[in-house]
Amino acid sequence: ICLFTFLGFTNGGDKNCALLHGGTFTYGSGEDLVTVEIKGEDHIENHKGGKYFIKSKIKWVNDCEYNMTMTEVTIPNFPYKPGDVMNVVINKVEKNEIFYTSTVNGKNWPGKFTKVK
Repeated sequence: ICLFTFLGFTNGGDKNCALLHGGTFTYGSGEDLVTVEIKGEDHIENHKGGKYFIKSKIKWVNDCEYNMTMTEVTIPNFPYKPGDVMNVVINKVEKNEIFYTSTVNGKNWPGKFTKVK
């Protein structure tokens, strides 16, 4: 059972965290739209239409949380580097939208993925 479900943070229904375990997702919008592909342990973010990318390895902590270790980063002036680990906790799932909180090196922020396939 997902810890958030156990604690009652389901917002009225079960979170389908498995939705994020594989597929293609987007976040951001317009020129800053980022495409994310998750296949097994492989995680790739394509930025600026594929001009830049972040490659990572995912290890699931539980059904609703994972650690993503960055292995290759090509984005200029990106604040994180290979070896840095991003922890992602899924807070809520509504249809094809996944709301989460990311944490890297003690800094955290909310975000939203949209599953596109």
